[in-house]
Amino acid sequence: KKLLFDSFFNIQDSQNCSNFRVAVIIPEKVIGRYSEFVLKSIYTYVVSRDIENFEIQAYYIKDESNESIANAINQVITERFQNVIAPFTIKGAKILNELHPNIYIYIPTVNISDFQLPNKNLIFGGIDYRNQIHELLKLADSNGSISLFYDDSLTGKKLNNFVLEELNNTAPDINISLEVLVSKHITNFAKYFKDHNETQGNMYFINTTQDKNSIILAQLTTFDQQPSKIFTTQTNYSSLILDMTQPYDRKNVYIANIIAKDINEQLLDTNSIFDNDILYDWVNYSTSIGLDYFFHLTTGKFRLFNEPIINNQVDYYIRIMRPKTSKFEEEIITEENEEIQFL
Repeated sequence: KKLLFDSFFNIQDSQNCSNFRVAVIIPEKVIGRYSEFVLKSIYTYVVSRDIENFEIQAYYIKDESNESIANAINQVITERFQNVIAPFTIKGAKILNELHPNIYIYIPTVNISDFQLPNKNLIFGGIDYRNQIHELLKLADSNGSISLFYDDSLTGKKLNNFVLEELNNTAPDINISLEVLVSKHITNFAKYFKDHNETQGNMYFINTTQDKNSIILAQLTTFDQQPSKIFTTQTNYSSLILDMTQPYDRKNVYIANIIAKDINEQLLDTNSIFDNDILYDWVNYSTSIGLDYFFHLTTGKFRLFNEPIINNQVDYYIRIMRPKTSKFEEEIITEENEEIQFL
């Protein structure tokens, strides 16, 4: 597919005659399938804006070691790119930060909160999960109890720790009735739900993969559990929940989401043609924002996205979504948490 993209956009022929030039540093083995998705998001943006004079150069590195990243940065600087997109993990982003690059680099996958002293030339597009969890727990019943399910990935453990910290800081009266580490092999949650009538009416915070999340929701219904609220973050904002669960399973689910509801129609259509998801996939969405920002800085033309860049971080507006019968609806809650409206 990379060769197909290169051929379609005639990338090599566009060199040395481009007004808008962007380098993409891709640790292919580290980010896996996102290598393709990030490039798709970049290419679809170029097509949707009818950009004629451009150059997109991909630099593939084998890993996120200091040597690999430093070599890629030196090559990018040698070839005089001023704008770089680097979909790194936190490990790679921290190494990049220590290298103090003197060119602008947008990291769509990492949030600035993971850095004590971020380099001024790094721009971050990752999600602030602490803030998402904070917004979700505003909806929690202050004197209720909550069960926590999280998987054994680094992300799952990190998110569960954020939940524990937020509960301790802002909702100390909420009782934690269950805290379950879900291994990748578990698909049956009967021992947590069957004949446990004392858990009925509890709230749940689920930080697992999308397929595990759907299984948990379905089995809550199977074993006649009746949670008052089920919270989850951006990791589970996906159409998969609509496909894998029944409406009753998800009737009390609240999902934090940073993807806006008013995405440019031409950009949406172009992404659809290339089978690239920016409606649910936040990395694709974040990548598009980064390229949009660079295009604006380079050309002075208007941006397609409304999210501001504040102190080198994309400032996302968090929307609380409810998965309904066949789609997601945004829920608007007043400060008093008394009146609910759907958009």
